[in-house]
Amino acid sequence: MISHVQPTIDRENTDVAIIHTGTNSLTSKNFRRKSPKEIASSIVNVAIKCREGGIPKVALSTIVRRRNTKLQDRINVVNDFLKFMCNEHEIDLIDNSNIIDIDISDDSLHMNYSGTKKLADNFIAHLNTLESSNN
Repeated sequence: MISHVQPTIDRENTDVAIIHTGTNSLTSKNFRRKSPKEIASSIVNVAIKCREGGIPKVALSTIVRRRNTKLQDRINVVNDFLKFMCNEHEIDLIDNSNIIDIDISDDSLHMNYSGTKKLADNFIAHLNTLESSNN
């Protein structure tokens, strides 16, 4: 996962990074056998690497729910670990629990327009919070 954010870390004057992980982090062959805690730790390590690379404000975004019940249980556990670990490492966490079943496309995987809009609104709200805290 680090390789995906390295170009952002290498860019000069990056003030904020929002890292959004999806269900690929739960279902890819690299993560399928990992525990929810190990997956959350891998995600948090990306945020830590960004901060160590000089990005002052880093936020993680919770994994968005899915209609697949088995996968949803795993998502919930990973998100619980993310909340705990983000608190422990003083990393901001963007909560996407407002994205619900009606915001997921018929393929049960991707977000439809309303889900994508909610995700964008969650990111914008977080950025507005950062901006207001700087004033």
